[in-house]
Amino acid sequence: MVPSVEFIYDSGCPNVSEARKQLLRAFTKAEVSATWQEWEQSDPNGPDYIERYSSPTILVDGKDVCGAKPNQGISACRIYHHTDGTTSGIPPLEKIVSAIKLQKEPVQKEGKSFFAAFSYFFCGIFALLPKASCPA
Repeated sequence: MVPSVEFIYDSGCPNVSEARKQLLRAFTKAEVSATWQEWEQSDPNGPDYIERYSSPTILVDGKDVCGAKPNQGISACRIYHHTDGTTSGIPPLEKIVSAIKLQKEPVQKEGKSFFAAFSYFFCGIFALLPKASCPA
């Protein structure tokens, strides 16, 4: 399953180019085709929700890769906190990869394994039926 990825940015933000490169690296590392939708925040044809994110923001299936919630009416360059204690204007590679991989894996629904086991059981019974009915 290919996740829906959105890249939200402000054209005046100095981190856009590096964040875009980071997104491309994440797709490569996750072994997924690099496809995403870009939204420039001042685009009047863009969806309403893009105005509520700081620049740059990456959403995977509608969720921010770092777990940030949308803000109301705040337009600013975003600062990301990395696991090594540093901060930068681009999201951490591992967060993007993790979000992409999480959505790439098919979700197994509860009960599906029960039906699979049930069907294997009956396939086994039917395979043994000829031997049980004819001992020769």
